[in-house]
Amino acid sequence: MCIMTAAGLRARVEARRALSVKSTRLFARRSRDHQYLVYQMAIDAPVDVAMILPLPVSVVAEDAIEFLDLSAIPQLFDRLHACFEAPISRGGFRGVPQAAAAAPRLVVHSVGAFEASWVPSLSDMGRLDERFRLDDKVWRDLPQVADYGFAVFKLAAGAHTIHPMAMKFPTKDPALYFPTVHVHDGEVHRHAQFDHELYFQCDSWPTVEAPGGQKVEVASGYVRPEQRLDVEKTRGAVAQGVMLHRVELRGTFANADTRVRT
Repeated sequence: MCIMTAAGLRARVEARRALSVKSTRLFARRSRDHQYLVYQMAIDAPVDVAMILPLPVSVVAEDAIEFLDLSAIPQLFDRLHACFEAPISRGGFRGVPQAAAAAPRLVVHSVGAFEASWVPSLSDMGRLDERFRLDDKVWRDLPQVADYGFAVFKLAAGAHTIHPMAMKFPTKDPALYFPTVHVHDGEVHRHAQFDHELYFQCDSWPTVEAPGGQKVEVASGYVRPEQRLDVEKTRGAVAQGVMLHRVELRGTFANADTRVRT
């Protein structure tokens, strides 16, 4: 799920009124008991905002997550998209508990063009910069994340497409997990407008559990990723020799996360 919040009441009100998020692209891959997740979107924010991504971690620890700097490959999703271009000629392819007062602040990581923090559990939310904390009601409305950890990215005001945000985390979810719940205005709505492309790698044919159980079409790439991008620059997120698939979620869906079983 993608949760947006801003610093201070006045900024939150402004963000709810004018925040725009679109062209969301995600990539996921499983590596034994870890999952890679890459996230990119186009955002137009009137003020600085924080994006919170709940993740189904199997380990509750300060260092459970590894943030990956993909600033060297800002065009990653364009290159993944190119893997699906059809052949054209001669084989060519185009209630949150507060932490104790003495608890240390969470570590802030510099990851390319933005800052990121890892919140090990919901009870650690009190250690997050108070400017970006959410109302307790949001968490009460999202009981499914009660035992998750939370990646928090601080994003600057303005209209821009940020370079891919990437992370590797120990997962307890048997499926590939895509955080597609929307909380952009401080409320958890039953339905949301989707503008998402989900990319993932697996060798067996996948079963996609789309929001609300809606049927979606799974497309497979004509070429493998290493034929369209420098896999080394993805810092392990994209694997060589593994089939790439894509699902598009566009329109109104139940406001829920997406999972892919292989």
